[in-house]
Amino acid sequence: MHRLHLIEIEDQPWCPRWLRTAGTNVIVVFMRAIGGERVVAHRVKQALAETGETHIVDMGSGSGGSMPAVLDSLRAEGIAADLTLSDLYPNPAMVQHFADRQVAGLRYHPEPVDATDIGDAPPGLKTMINCFHHMPEDVARRIVASAVATRQPLFIYEASKTRIPRLLWWLTLPISLPLTALSCLLFTPLVRPMTWQQLVFTYLIPIIPLLYAWDGQVSGIRIYHEPDMRALLAGLETDDYAWEVGPAEGADGRAVGMYVFGRPTAPTGESATHPR
Repeated sequence: MHRLHLIEIEDQPWCPRWLRTAGTNVIVVFMRAIGGERVVAHRVKQALAETGETHIVDMGSGSGGSMPAVLDSLRAEGIAADLTLSDLYPNPAMVQHFADRQVAGLRYHPEPVDATDIGDAPPGLKTMINCFHHMPEDVARRIVASAVATRQPLFIYEASKTRIPRLLWWLTLPISLPLTALSCLLFTPLVRPMTWQQLVFTYLIPIIPLLYAWDGQVSGIRIYHEPDMRALLAGLETDDYAWEVGPAEGADGRAVGMYVFGRPTAPTGESATHPR
């Protein structure tokens, strides 16, 4: 595969949860700025229509990510959808945060959800937004294989669609790192909810910009772009399960990032979503 599984700081067990959350908060603002949320909403809308699902189960949600905003977009279009956020390591503070918000049909699942065993996840369209690149190849393969084995629909999105040549990535790193850190300073005022940690460790002690810059650049070389995804999915397309891989286009035809969508196929009248 072309990708490199370099170390991201937020993946490390010693990384404080508040720091991981702060970095994710900036990514959410970035997604909104580039139009990623609109693209995800459009593609998820199509996935719901194709599978007949009305419930979305986001996996690897961390501190919430972009899916709550995507849910708002879907409902604004009149789509009756519900959303369950989940993670292998649920964030108790975020579980309580979403419980306190009391938004109908939106909750954070308090128990661990292992994406490599999708059959044990709550029922619905499974999504993984900007988190699939965190998975080593053996884990990534188990996730997509689990979707096929349990005949569960799975939608994966990554915010980059362009594969970066390895040499170019290394050569441009001295420039791209400070530029990415600078973007963190610009995006931070738009973070909601704002915390004192987000402000102090962005502007006074710039730990968050450093994390955001390194992890953001490493994410680019970690992403399973189309050739990598097709290699990962080799042998997993069957007569009753199909995969799509390609640029993620919004309703206006503009592509922002890439997507992978797997879904069970079945004869008319037979459930195409849940295991028989």
